[in-house]
Amino acid sequence: MITNVAGAEYREVVRDRLLGPLGMTATAYLEEEVPEPRLAHGYVRREEALVREGADGYGALASMGGVFTSVRDLSRWVAGFLDAFPARDDPEGPHPLRRASRREMQQVQRAFGPWVAEHAPDAEPVATAGGYGLGLFVLRDVELGTTVSHAGGYPGYGTHMAWHPATGLGVIGLGNLRYAPVRPVVAEVLAMLVRADVAPRRRVVPGAAVAAMRPVVERLLERWDDAAADEVFAMNMDLDEPRELRRAAVAKVTDEVGPLRPSEEHGGRGPLVAGGPAARRGRERGRDRAGGAGGRGALRLAAPRLPGRGRRAGHVDVRARDGAGRAGDAQGGPGPGVGRGHRGHAPGPRAGCARRGLVGRAGSRRRPGPRLSARGRAA
Repeated sequence: MITNVAGAEYREVVRDRLLGPLGMTATAYLEEEVPEPRLAHGYVRREEALVREGADGYGALASMGGVFTSVRDLSRWVAGFLDAFPARDDPEGPHPLRRASRREMQQVQRAFGPWVAEHAPDAEPVATAGGYGLGLFVLRDVELGTTVSHAGGYPGYGTHMAWHPATGLGVIGLGNLRYAPVRPVVAEVLAMLVRADVAPRRRVVPGAAVAAMRPVVERLLERWDDAAADEVFAMNMDLDEPRELRRAAVAKVTDEVGPLRPSEEHGGRGPLVAGGPAARRGRERGRDRAGGAGGRGALRLAAPRLPGRGRRAGHVDVRARDGAGRAGDAQGGPGPGVGRGHRGHAPGPRAGCARRGLVGRAGSRRRPGPRLSARGRAA
């Protein structure tokens, strides 16, 4: 269909409209387009031996993923999806798809029910839910949040790519063995990197209307003023809760947490921080949860609604000044180091980490194989 509509061969359309703009110059459909020293030949296991797999030439099945690619090139593909988060008003850049379209691809279009993945008898079970987006699997669990992924299998090869939008971390695994089981390795490495906090979670950037409300809310927290509230409160605010009760609740909160001031984060415009009794109790709860490490007390206060807008215009985080922790999860050019394939080398998976477009080696308890150019699914 693509060939008929575009008036050009399928692989040429993909190259010109997708691969080229993304800078994926090492990705190709034809084996002869890959330099021999960089080509990782595919294998299949027959009993105890590894047998060279015959190449499946370009043809009708090429559109399901029969391309030759590398970790460096595939990291550009993954980085394009990671760059779609968070939503923002920046220029779109050279990507062939708008960021909104890339985010839509990573949203569940057809959901499936939750399940508990296989685990060791002494391991804690983890429930996962999610569904299929537009060509991508979207999974959610209570620990990691949302991860997006897709795998590919072809005669002689197996691939998997997965990423974590909230941190901008991605992992790629390419194996030159028929349906190489690289998915568990990729999933383990990605989870390990997220748990290790190697990248901060992206924060949602407030819109201009919400940002404009911040100083108003801060002044109301510091010193309540009915006249200022009248200017910004929607008609339902006093209907939802009488003004005198709301005023008393704000006074009680500020008395408990103490004086509020913006933290030094983000150029002195970070969340309001305080050090009163409520903040100390939050730190103590954080230490209990972290096994003695410093925690962070948090209090979320709803801001008044802007006229004609949604029910809440935003919120202010009131956090303890000291203690470790994070707040504000959000759904949000490759470097050197891609090696060559080795002819005759026993096949093995290679995990590559794309962190906001940067390729790096990702450690794992499982020893990865050599860096490979492998044939797998790139779309």
